[in-house]
Amino acid sequence: MTMFASRLPAWVGVLLVAAFLLATLGLTYIAKRRCALTPELSRKIMHLGLGASALAFPWLFHSSWPPIVIAAMTIGVLVVLRAGALGREAGTVVHGIARRSEGDLYFPIAAALAFALARGDTLVYSIPLLTLSLADSVAAVVGRRYGRTHYPTLDSHARKSAEGSLAFFVVAFLTTCVSLTAGASMPPIDALLIAAVFAIHVTLIEAASWRGLDNLFVPVIGLLLLRRFLAMGARPLTTLLVVTIALLMLLLSVWRPRPARRQSAARFARTRGVV
Repeated sequence: MTMFASRLPAWVGVLLVAAFLLATLGLTYIAKRRCALTPELSRKIMHLGLGASALAFPWLFHSSWPPIVIAAMTIGVLVVLRAGALGREAGTVVHGIARRSEGDLYFPIAAALAFALARGDTLVYSIPLLTLSLADSVAAVVGRRYGRTHYPTLDSHARKSAEGSLAFFVVAFLTTCVSLTAGASMPPIDALLIAAVFAIHVTLIEAASWRGLDNLFVPVIGLLLLRRFLAMGARPLTTLLVVTIALLMLLLSVWRPRPARRQSAARFARTRGVV
């Protein structure tokens, strides 16, 4: 599926995307002040805004330089916000969380890089970005509210849960399956196989990432994987799916989950001098 950009001049598209992002930032800031949005929620709103703007690139641009310009402009604004140049309150819209993360800076870089790597293929470009935009946001909400079983990551300050990762997988699978069926006119069985294999891989990528690097790895590595999976037939895809599931089952059989409630109880006991 090739890209079909509009006839608008590239600089007009750049201005439209910039205006959209600034409007999203401003509205999120207003909502945060008036509705007392949590830092995580305001950050995810901006995450969705970045994803929506990046998904418009195939319909706005023919070449790779406009996304690069947008990435540079976006990073510049984010760095200014992080530095507190526009006030401490404004900076908390995208950087008010307790853990260390540069995910907001990686996202525009990933969008520009993925656009260049897609080489005009809208479907290959859009699916990984759509997966990151939706699946990551849903996983964050589910993990924060319903996460009970946490697992270790490379970032000691970040906590990820099996429940959040499961939510990421489900959204990634549904997003990919619907996109392939509708956008590529692909037979349902092929779409199901590719969606399952792709969703498992990007979920593992997200789970293994640290300090927001999933915002870079999922779109870029996901794009390269998806292109490879689309070139495979049903039989090798089935074999890959079976092998991947078998390896996951082996990993889960030796993994010892850490329920959040027990950890919280132990921490509370230590603070009270019980343990």
